[in-house]
Amino acid sequence: MVRFAAVKGDAPGSAAFAQWLADGNQADMQWLERSLPKRTDPGLVLEGARSVIMLGINYGKGTEDAAGPRESERPIWARYALNLDYHDTVKPGLVKAGKLIEA
Repeated sequence: MVRFAAVKGDAPGSAAFAQWLADGNQADMQWLERSLPKRTDPGLVLEGARSVIMLGINYGKGTEDAAGPRESERPIWARYALNLDYHDTVKPGLVKAGKLIEA
């Protein structure tokens, strides 16, 4: 999935994201909190930025086995954890896309 958005100062949802972090939902990913200003204001990453390109990956396999009340005590794994590490599989494609955009 790909979406484009205009940069307009602080991103919508910035306060909600900051609260999500303050509530400790980032678990052991403290880098999310350290990089909060850059995550909510793209102009801090690239001065003069006017738009952002957002990419998403669907980790689903077409079934929703976690919907509704739990019928068993078996663990439910995060979908991204059931696939190859996205750092290894997605990054090469992002690098190629970045080179195309720069050209």
